[in-house]
Amino acid sequence: MNARTSLILCLFIVLFAGLLFFPPSVTANELSSFSVQAAEEEIDDADSIHVNIDLHEDGSATWTIAYRYELDDDVDQDAFDNLSADIEENPNDYLNPFQDRINNTVALASEETNRDMSATQFAISTSVEDDVLRDIGVVEYTYQWNGFAAADNGEIRAGDAITGFILDDEMRMLVQWPEQYSLELINPDADEELENGIVWYGDETEFIAEENQPQVVLSEDSLLSTALLIPILIVILAIVGWILYRREELSEASSSTESTPVSTTESTEQDDEPDWSLLSNEEKVIQLLEQHDGRMKQQKIIEEFDWTDAKTSKVVGNLRDQGEIETVRVGRENVLTLPDTDVLSGGSSSDSSPE
Repeated sequence: MNARTSLILCLFIVLFAGLLFFPPSVTANELSSFSVQAAEEEIDDADSIHVNIDLHEDGSATWTIAYRYELDDDVDQDAFDNLSADIEENPNDYLNPFQDRINNTVALASEETNRDMSATQFAISTSVEDDVLRDIGVVEYTYQWNGFAAADNGEIRAGDAITGFILDDEMRMLVQWPEQYSLELINPDADEELENGIVWYGDETEFIAEENQPQVVLSEDSLLSTALLIPILIVILAIVGWILYRREELSEASSSTESTPVSTTESTEQDDEPDWSLLSNEEKVIQLLEQHDGRMKQQKIIEEFDWTDAKTSKVVGNLRDQGEIETVRVGRENVLTLPDTDVLSGGSSSDSSPE
């Protein structure tokens, strides 16, 4: 690049006099011959040119045109640094001529394709990229080409706006698209295929206007559209499941409420029956008397608890000494009563056996 180091600073003074496409006087019939370069010497001065076209669902495209210069030595580096500083300080001096040329190109493409088009969001920037052998100075232009591709019914058709684009040997064109689209048609064949894009290299491919090249046709991936519905279906099923669960829960709660009186009655009946294993012998006798209206034959107590006569007599004696019960003799039977119980009143003879 030493032979052209002195040209870098003056390059952009003349570069935009006819930058990127064709002069304003070009006719629509000359679309097939327009080129990224304005003059052969200016393109030769760039070691390579990268044209990136990022397609969008609505048919618009973000264009990035990067002029790349190999910085072989300090002289080249200083020259590019000066150029970068001037672009940063006076961007419009470089951007306005570029914008005028692009607007003319877009207007002619709109007439040729009968599609509304416009160019917006123009920008220019510079950078230095590290390379294995040397640094690369980059001057990059970007803009939005609205209406660049035809987009409808889940299909994107691009290329008719740049039919016959001249792809020189030092140029590379990258076309990318949204991940939910699949490539249906490409003309000519790509020199390199990416996951969501293709690349043409100028030293390998030439676009032929008579064959409507370049051409890219994309279709929306129906599988991805279906995949997008899966989360929605999951949410719907979750909501339906929650509603059914709540309905069942409320139904069970209602049934439980209706059965509460029965449960309470059963619980009360169970609570009335003492846990005999937790009672002392004296408490067992008192509890049994209370269940029999405070009056019971001593022999019946022996039978209920399966006690011996001696044990029963001892327990009864203790209770009598404590004033907890009274004993009376009725015929040949001892009758135990709770205090203030009428010994002659009818007591229940029903059995309630302890556990």
